[in-house]
Amino acid sequence: MPNFTAMEFDTSIKLKQLSSADISSPYGKEEFTEKVWNILSKYSSEIGEGGSGQFWLDYSTTMSTRHMVVDVDEKEPNLYHVTIRSGSRASRITDVCIVVLVLLAFWFLSKMFVPAAPWYYIAGLCASLLIAGALALFSGKSFGVSDAANLMYEIQNLK
Repeated sequence: MPNFTAMEFDTSIKLKQLSSADISSPYGKEEFTEKVWNILSKYSSEIGEGGSGQFWLDYSTTMSTRHMVVDVDEKEPNLYHVTIRSGSRASRITDVCIVVLVLLAFWFLSKMFVPAAPWYYIAGLCASLLIAGALALFSGKSFGVSDAANLMYEIQNLK
């Protein structure tokens, strides 16, 4: 397999199984996993090997940490069980943004405890809470269903 640099994967992400299949192949385990590696390297720029036929793919963005794990187990000679799991969570940057927005909301709230509070404090409170909620809701959204289907299709059709 090609050389790769050391990278970090967030092991606290809960992974959900997306796809699983038994695949018959004329290749031995080493050749089969090398061909799987070549397929995976087309889909993700950062790949790590967990050893014994386990591959970690990093699809992270600035606002979310997203990982996919492909497990290749040899059931019998030339019969492999391939499982694809994925998971995501908000990134550390998103966590910091949410905390800053919540603190900003408290600041706006503190400015409203005066007679005839200006309207922009109410608008700022609502906006900061809405943005923080949207970040929390959408940054950890699950992903990988179509990616897993594409990967499994290519792995099943190895030549």
